[in-house]
Amino acid sequence: MKPVVLIVEDDATSLTRTAGLFEGKADIMVARDGKEAMQALSAELLPSLVILDADLPDISGFDICAHIKNN
Repeated sequence: MKPVVLIVEDDATSLTRTAGLFEGKADIMVARDGKEAMQALSAELLPSLVILDADLPDISGFDICAHIKNN
């Protein structure tokens, strides 16, 4: 089973470049804002790695990071 990588990024170019680094090596989950990230983190399949943009339009990446650390 491949590792799961959650990429949280609101910039399409950065998202595409980052996802390309893991192509064929991991299953990619994508969240384009903090709300989608929080939903992905509450899903049954938790990621092995989270690549998190700190400057999201709705929720601070630092707040999401704190949520991950607390859970």
